[in-house]
Amino acid sequence: TPMIRLKKKNTMMKYLFTHLMLGLLFFSPLSAQLYIEGQVFVEEGAELHVWNDLSIATVDGQVQNNGRIEVEGNWQRDSLGRYRASATGNSVVAFRNDQFNRSGTQRISGSMTGDNAFANLELDQRGTEGLLELGGDVEIRERLVLQNGRIRTDTQSHDQSGADYLYVLQLSSTDPGSLVGAATDPGSSDRYVEGKLRRAIAGMGNRYDFPIGLAP
Repeated sequence: TPMIRLKKKNTMMKYLFTHLMLGLLFFSPLSAQLYIEGQVFVEEGAELHVWNDLSIATVDGQVQNNGRIEVEGNWQRDSLGRYRASATGNSVVAFRNDQFNRSGTQRISGSMTGDNAFANLELDQRGTEGLLELGGDVEIRERLVLQNGRIRTDTQSHDQSGADYLYVLQLSSTDPGSLVGAATDPGSSDRYVEGKLRRAIAGMGNRYDFPIGLAP
């Protein structure tokens, strides 16, 4: 299977404007969508910035992320596509929309749990809606950083019942500090989880925040 490997350079390659037709990936020159049907390897210290949507497609679609991936559109993993994050804790996926996609809403589609879980996830959603919505269960092994925006564990809001949200955001680290930047104001409309949040707990004596709520 063909493979693209992104390495750390003295001058970091932050924007990938490759237009390849190798059965590996297709980068649309107009919308900058990254459609992966082969292997993409992001080495530690390297960075891949996708201006629009990233799709891991078919059984041949594989992403090994040991560095940083920034996505300004949507993230989709087909049921047969594979995403693997480094076990060292240096792997990051960041959702943001401050440079190209300013629509205000992003979505993660497909299950991102177990072997396909994210290691670290960052949210810096500065759009009008300021929203990252889930179209499947999502697991984060190490750390969740909320800088701007909120995460909704469904593709629509449910006015009065958190139990109606279809999916779960799971933070698997037992470190109380694995959730960073969450709002502490009960009336906040930013930096919280709208819907279902599950956290791993080490035991008695620790404090774990659960910044959850309904639609603002």
